[in-house]
Amino acid sequence: MLFEGEALEDIGGGLKIIQSRNNYRFSEDSILLADFVDLNPGESLLDLGTGSGILPLLLIRRERSLNITGIEIQQELASMAQRSIKYNNLEKKITIVQGDLREAGKLFPGARWDKVIANPPYFRVNEGRISHKNNIAIARHEIECTLTDIVKAAGLLLKPMGSFYIVYGHHRLSELLSLCKENCLCPYQLQPVSAHKDKPPYLVLVKCLHQEEVKLVELPTYCLNEA
Repeated sequence: MLFEGEALEDIGGGLKIIQSRNNYRFSEDSILLADFVDLNPGESLLDLGTGSGILPLLLIRRERSLNITGIEIQQELASMAQRSIKYNNLEKKITIVQGDLREAGKLFPGARWDKVIANPPYFRVNEGRISHKNNIAIARHEIECTLTDIVKAAGLLLKPMGSFYIVYGHHRLSELLSLCKENCLCPYQLQPVSAHKDKPPYLVLVKCLHQEEVKLVELPTYCLNEA
């Protein structure tokens, strides 16, 4: 079940996830997004760029009746996610597909989900230093997909009146909101996230509704450290 350089880590609720000791690892961003998503029993969810499968596991921990599909382009991470799902005996509830989310319409012809979620790369390829570790570089920078790709896929694969949830870098909020509107995803809730109450937001959590005009509600900034 474990390859060299991997370890099982407890994420609560009796679930464990396979993580690399030295390469890509899930971050607190995924935990914030999982807590932000509203869940109803029996819903179907699609995770765009699932990485090692952390979001499906965190969400199924909250609501065991969900049916979740995760798509991941990197073979190594897709394998980790698939093995984590198998270890937790969740093959009937969570499916991990290795593939390019830009081809999701072809991979899932006619399929539509109640909710689509995403924790995509925050940085353009010309922003900041790109990691020499390929799977980390792809997770942080727009090497394999862009924000536009993510939002287009969400708009295509959501059911009418479905919900899109994303965690993203606050520095690109205006671009995110504009792209959502262009793809019939109406921003509904927005929650900035800061590392400290005296620091400006560095992340933002956004919920959009598919093809519905609603007033945007900005929630109070969530501070990771209130001290």
